[in-house]
Amino acid sequence: MAITNNQSKMTFSSMNDDFVDARFDPEYKKAFLQELQNFDQSRETPHFNIPVRFKGQFDTKTQTAISNLINEVIKYADSHAVAINRSDVEIEIFTTTSWIKLTQKPLSKKVNIPAAKIHFKDGIHVISLIIPEKITNSEMVIKTIRLVCSKVFGDLFFNENIPGKPVYKEVFKQQDQYEFDIEEKVRFCRFLGFYPQHLNEQFLEVSQKNNIRGDKALEIGKSDLYKSLLTDLDQADEHSINIINQLYGEQINHVKKQEDYLFTEFINKCLKTCDQSTLLLPHEKLDYQKLQEQKNWFIFNSIAEKAQFVCNYIQELQECFEFLSESNSKNPIVHSTARLWKETLNQRMIHLKKKGVIKVFLIDDSKLTQKQMLEQKQFPLWIWKHQLFKTLPPMKSSTQAIEKITGLYKNSIYQKLFELSYHLIQAISLMIRSDQVELGRLSSFSKIKSLQSWLQFRVEFLKDTLHACRVFIQVPNINDSHSIEKQQSIKDFNQGWSYFISFALIHQYYLTIRKTKNAEDLRDQKFLDVISRFTLKQINKASFQISFLLMEVYALKSFTLSEITELIKDDCPVLDFFVFNRRSILQASDAEKKIVIKQYASKIQTWQKKYYENRI
Repeated sequence: MAITNNQSKMTFSSMNDDFVDARFDPEYKKAFLQELQNFDQSRETPHFNIPVRFKGQFDTKTQTAISNLINEVIKYADSHAVAINRSDVEIEIFTTTSWIKLTQKPLSKKVNIPAAKIHFKDGIHVISLIIPEKITNSEMVIKTIRLVCSKVFGDLFFNENIPGKPVYKEVFKQQDQYEFDIEEKVRFCRFLGFYPQHLNEQFLEVSQKNNIRGDKALEIGKSDLYKSLLTDLDQADEHSINIINQLYGEQINHVKKQEDYLFTEFINKCLKTCDQSTLLLPHEKLDYQKLQEQKNWFIFNSIAEKAQFVCNYIQELQECFEFLSESNSKNPIVHSTARLWKETLNQRMIHLKKKGVIKVFLIDDSKLTQKQMLEQKQFPLWIWKHQLFKTLPPMKSSTQAIEKITGLYKNSIYQKLFELSYHLIQAISLMIRSDQVELGRLSSFSKIKSLQSWLQFRVEFLKDTLHACRVFIQVPNINDSHSIEKQQSIKDFNQGWSYFISFALIHQYYLTIRKTKNAEDLRDQKFLDVISRFTLKQINKASFQISFLLMEVYALKSFTLSEITELIKDDCPVLDFFVFNRRSILQASDAEKKIVIKQYASKIQTWQKKYYENRI
């Protein structure tokens, strides 16, 4: 017997502030934290918000030691406001043997183990670590954890917080044509669609291998090559990758030569994709039209950010759907996990409401409150007030225009995300209530499947848009020497921060042990001394100069890491000046460099103290 939606008390009209903001209630928080704790204890490998997977035959003690320490450090990072606000990160840990087996290539003699790299796969930032099969000392464990911290709370945290700061956002990173991941190249090439004749011949060869001839052979060859590469990038053959690298190089050179023309061409493609996916809503399009007229390259950053959010959200909904689909009377739903999914989706809906991108009163069959009914009646006036007619081609009447714009909101991708989240939350509530309830037997199942299919259909070209924008952001000022110098300064800052935060989080780990367990445990001080000596030996390198500066500030603040984090997140004129003017500031001997950096550390400390005093 199918379970009807009427059995649940939750309705769209109940999605008021009391519902969506329930997480702020102290009792709710307490209950949720208890559930979170129970959930973490029930998993094979607790890892908080970042999945950690071991690939290969690991020594049990090694795996346990690394897992435990990663979890501890992630907790410290969160408590010191260093946590990243993204769900697209995973950690994979390989033995040297399993890595060689995966890549089918021997490790370069230049690679020091443990080693780490970040690559992008299926919309996820994957941090791959290579460590020995057996670790015989704690130093190797610490090095491994430092690498994790350097990538997650160094690179990813830095790139999440720095680009949007006013003093940095106009400085574009300088990257050559082969610094991007193969997925970014593939999707950029497919999106831009510029094909030199000599490379077209290689696409035809792909078709011919599959015995395809005729007028459509070229397009089929392109499609097959893209599909094969994106299906399994790790197993991609060298010839296919070479074709993409050549094509990518040709496209980048083409872009450089015709920057103005291609800006117009590219942004038109981006906006067309946004129209097809409703990534941009009518009230947003007016601002984007201004950016387009101004030829402001920030438009690509903004579109990429929106595409990333939507792609991640769709992936989460897919994972939740799969989790619910696995549950039945013989395999009852895990309540703690289900409640976590419910809370996660609730938070996503809160975000959509706060962003103002969904209109609850436009959802079919929703029971509206008095306030929502009033909003529904006033919606045409809202459209008129904000002059949204300008986003449409000329129409016969204002009534027709209002109907068109209303339809765009009603059928937007954000509306679909909200609706599917709602139905999944409702399904979770029913399945928690009774172990006999199965997702496929709910009356809402067909609606859930329909919404899911609608969203999945749009994922691929949204990913193409996302990656293409990431590449295209790098085009401006590519031959500007002053810009290149600034770009290098940001790279040095990124690396310096990554060194520092990996040191600091391990230091916090040892510091916590001494504070809570053993007052005689001096490993925190010993570790700090080792790192200080190591950093000073590298004082001629730009990144270590920044790292040493941050360490000095850290010491002045009595190792209060959260205050250093705030310096990164917020604007600090003294720190920013040092980053961009480091060369002229440090034209001195190593001994004098140390003194000057210490002076700047003191200036930063003084500035932040005054900032706190004057802050409202």
